[in-house]
Amino acid sequence: MIDLLEGIRVLEFAEGIAGAYCGRLMADLGADVIRVESPNGDALRERGPFAPGDMNRAAGGFHVYLNRGKRAITLDPRAPKDRDTFLQIVRTVDVLVESRVRGDTPRWSGCGAHELLAQQPRLVVVSLSPFGVSGPRASWTGNDMVAFHCSGFAFGFPSVAVPSLELPPLNAPGHGGDFLLGEFAATAAMHGLLVGHARGIGTHLDLSAQEALAAEHYHYFNLPHVSGGQLSERIVSETPGNATISSLPCADGWIALSAREEHQWQGWLELMGKPDWASDPRFATHAERQRHWSALYPFMARWTRSQRREDIVRTAEALRVPCFPIGTAPDLLASEQLASRGFFEKVQPGTCQQQVTVPRRPYQVDGSPAEAPPVRAPLPNEHAKAI
Repeated sequence: MIDLLEGIRVLEFAEGIAGAYCGRLMADLGADVIRVESPNGDALRERGPFAPGDMNRAAGGFHVYLNRGKRAITLDPRAPKDRDTFLQIVRTVDVLVESRVRGDTPRWSGCGAHELLAQQPRLVVVSLSPFGVSGPRASWTGNDMVAFHCSGFAFGFPSVAVPSLELPPLNAPGHGGDFLLGEFAATAAMHGLLVGHARGIGTHLDLSAQEALAAEHYHYFNLPHVSGGQLSERIVSETPGNATISSLPCADGWIALSAREEHQWQGWLELMGKPDWASDPRFATHAERQRHWSALYPFMARWTRSQRREDIVRTAEALRVPCFPIGTAPDLLASEQLASRGFFEKVQPGTCQQQVTVPRRPYQVDGSPAEAPPVRAPLPNEHAKAI
C-alpha cells in the first residue's frame, strides 16, 4: 500500500459528516487520524442502517463508512484534565479538523485557532461551519439542508418539482452538501500542509458550507446577466428534462440522454430505427425540438419503455450518443466496473459478526493493490491508552 500521508497526524474534533469525511479521506491516504468523541457518544454511531444482529447501536452505517481506519479517544469538554490531554495531543499533530460555530467552539477556553497556533506554530487548523466564523451569520447553526438552500443550490435545480418560491423547498438526497464540504476541507488541509512544509508556518482555514455549495454552481450567478434579469424556474412536467438532457423510462429502469448536437441526434434516431415521426418539421433542429419538447418526449418514451437500459446504452456508445443509465444502489453494488476497481469492501462493524458492504476511497493510487485488507471503524475510546 502506498501511504502518501504516512507520518502525518490529524486530530479530528468535529461533529457531523463533513469533518468525519475530511478525516476519512486523509486516513485513506495513510494519515494517522485521531477522532475525539464526547462521553455522550458520537451521534454518527447512532445513525443507521445497522448490521443484522448488532444490538449495541455503536456502529451505525455512517460511522462504519466515515470513520474507517481512524483511532478513537473520548474526551469531556467540561473536564479540565481532558482539556490538558487535548492540548497534549494538539502539540503532536499536523492538522486539526474542527466543527465551529461562534459561541460553541472552541469548546475549551484557550483552545481557539490562534491560541493553538501559538503552541504548535506549524499546525493546520481547518474549521468547518454552516456560514464561516465571521460575518453576521457566524453564530447561526445549520445542517445540510440549510446550506443547500442558503447557497442558492436548490433553486438552481432545473425541471424538478416546484415552479416557484411559493411552494415548499426541496432537499438533495444523500447529504451531498456535507460530503462536498468534507472534500473541500481535505483539499484545504493539504494546501495547509504544503505551505507548512515549504515555509515552516501553520495556518487557519475557515470553511463555510454555504460557500462550498455556492462555489459549485458558479454559472447560476451569471444567469441574470445573460437572460435579461430573468431567472430560470423549476417546472412541474410530465416530460422530465428537455431536448438538451432528459430522463427516459425503460423496461428495467431509467436512462439519461443528452443528444444536444445534431450528429448525436441523428445517431439517436438511428438507434431507434429511424421512426416515421423523425421527419416531423417540429423536430428538425435542436431549437425546434426544444420548443416542441412536450410533443416529442412521448414518442421517445414509448420506444424506450420497450427496451432494456443496457441494450440502449451499449448501442448509444457505439454510435457516439451521450446516453447512460440512471443508477440505483443495487445497480452500483452489482457494477462490474466498480467491482473491477475494488471500490467496495466488506467490513465488520463494531463487535457484530455480520459483515456489511461499504465504499472504499474514491480513487486509485499507482503501486497500491486493487484489493487490500479491510479497515474497520474504531470502537468508542478504543485507542485512549495508545494515544
